[in-house]
Amino acid sequence: MKPAPHDPFDHIHQDDVTGASTARILEGLTDSELLDAAGRLLSIPRSGTATSFTLHAPLELMARARLLRLVSAPRREAARHRIAQIAAAWSASDEPAQVGDDVEPEGPPLHVLVEAVRDGDPETADRAFVALCAHRDQDQIVDDLVDVMLPRLGGAAHGAIFLELLPQFRPAGVNPALMARTLLRDIARHPDWRLRWFERARPERTYG
Repeated sequence: MKPAPHDPFDHIHQDDVTGASTARILEGLTDSELLDAAGRLLSIPRSGTATSFTLHAPLELMARARLLRLVSAPRREAARHRIAQIAAAWSASDEPAQVGDDVEPEGPPLHVLVEAVRDGDPETADRAFVALCAHRDQDQIVDDLVDVMLPRLGGAAHGAIFLELLPQFRPAGVNPALMARTLLRDIARHPDWRLRWFERARPERTYG
């Protein structure tokens, strides 16, 4: 089995992310390496229920990655430190969730995912999604998840934002779609939280 990539955030505490030790670690990382490491970390869901932070962190990471190349030189250090802070806070937020990533779903992963979300089964939804991401890139995942995420209000109704940002976040070390695991697990916990107005037939208009 291929060893897991070294995590540069292993020894960074969220309260010390602007300290000298963190600065030395960041000095040794290119922007690409920093974003790869942060993306890998945020692809591992935390134990317990989702929080405002764990639902928003992948969105902030992708937005900041998009903007990083536009940041002026005097502000780059602060911008990179903020990305490191997101990753360090994620690592410190809770223990990694104990999930059966190595358990193959019984059926096509997308079909199993859709059924698990409908049935309110976050663990099965998570395993199916991991299996799906093993064979699909982020552009394909956007197509797969549109009907799963957009009508649903779980995950603070942020599925649309995630899918909007995902195609432009392209770290080398991980399929960044995996950062949707926390969002999808929360959506599956609340299968009845959904929009239904577009399912109703429109009344016919009469014009006098």
